[in-house]
Amino acid sequence: MGEIMATSGSKITFSVRIALTTIMSCLMVAILLSAISIYQSVQDADESIDQLRKNLLADYDNLIKSEVETVVSAVRAIYEREQKGELKTDQAKELAAHLIRSMKYGKEGYFWADTVEGVNVVLLGKKDVEGKSRINLIDKKGTPFIKLIIENGRKEGGGFTDYWFPKAGKDVAELKRGYSLEFKPWGWVIGTGNYVDDIEAIIKKEEDKKRTSLKQEIAILVGAALLVTILAVIIAMMVFKKTL
Repeated sequence: MGEIMATSGSKITFSVRIALTTIMSCLMVAILLSAISIYQSVQDADESIDQLRKNLLADYDNLIKSEVETVVSAVRAIYEREQKGELKTDQAKELAAHLIRSMKYGKEGYFWADTVEGVNVVLLGKKDVEGKSRINLIDKKGTPFIKLIIENGRKEGGGFTDYWFPKAGKDVAELKRGYSLEFKPWGWVIGTGNYVDDIEAIIKKEEDKKRTSLKQEIAILVGAALLVTILAVIIAMMVFKKTL
């Protein structure tokens, strides 16, 4: 009789071990797979945001470069009229300045022009700026941005410059990325730019979408892991009952 009870007890103990092992194994697998999936999702989200930032910056660069090239082409057309004798030099420059001043793109896009010596030709029709030298201006970080804009604009194919400058109608300087290109016949460096906060606002909006989607995915994975665990417990209990 004692041997039968011992055998039965050993059988139950063995069954319990099997049940616990099954539960723990399923739980560990579920946790591991969930962790791997969550990690991969976070990595994918980060890579997606990084790629978005690169794409937006490239798009902004291409946009402002294209817009400046369009303005330079328009100025060149006026210059060619001057070369043909249709306009005097002063008339041609005045007409070109008026054209640059009036050209806009997007919601707030505008253009400016400075001579290679740093004398402003066009800046939103500001009488206190146009006709005066800006060569020694520095931004709030101490960057001589006009010098850099002119230097980069005189490079082959023009160039980009990052600096701090107030938005139109505002006094607080914000980070801006500009592109400039020299119109060599007159020694004018024509430029425009976009504010980085505009780009960051788009990225922030996309990041919020990604976070919301990630939270939903994590909730689904955790729910799935719990479901697997519950099923493992049920299966283990069924196995245990059969051994009794």
